[in-house]
Amino acid sequence: MKINAFLIIIGLLISLHGYTQKEVEKSVTKDSANQAKISEADIDLTVPVLPSDYILINLSKIGLDGTATVPKGADIQKSTLMDNEGTRSEYIINAFNVITGDTSLDKYGGISAEIEIFTTGWTLEKHKEYIKNSVIAKWHKLLKEGAEYFIYSTGPVNTWNQPLRGKDKDVYQFLILKKSKKGNKQYCICSNSSYDLAKDEMLRLFAIAKSIDL
Repeated sequence: MKINAFLIIIGLLISLHGYTQKEVEKSVTKDSANQAKISEADIDLTVPVLPSDYILINLSKIGLDGTATVPKGADIQKSTLMDNEGTRSEYIINAFNVITGDTSLDKYGGISAEIEIFTTGWTLEKHKEYIKNSVIAKWHKLLKEGAEYFIYSTGPVNTWNQPLRGKDKDVYQFLILKKSKKGNKQYCICSNSSYDLAKDEMLRLFAIAKSIDL
């Protein structure tokens, strides 16, 4: 009887230890999830107001019927895009320069923060899934979205030209869909994901992209 009582006590102690361990694990998991939510909430994605010295430019110079509000000295170009939706015109706004950490580039002002504009038949969700599944994009997470846009983070993809961003866990990109007033064409307006942008650089570029009127 004494042996049985001893074994029962041992069994109870083991059960209690297992229960306590599970509760600790649950608590740690819950705390980690809460911390992740707090960390995401700490990312300020407030879009800045465009400075008063920005100018309105006519994009018809590069064959696109529309306007954009950009910094003085911004450059616009026309190119050709070939992707999963076929071959078509691509319109580029070199909005401003970003510092790279590469002195050979920074002595000339760094590299351009680019906005790309092109027609698309894809939905916002299809663009999102394409980027998520791309081995090049290095998708991390969706940060913010609306009816016509989403902002997301990736890992750095251009560290050879932008060593300054190579130390960052996250760099930032955006994509906007907009219907034109004439012809009812749907355009994709997005940051050039071949370049890495710090959060403030992306938000500044996003503000310019939002000013595009087609």
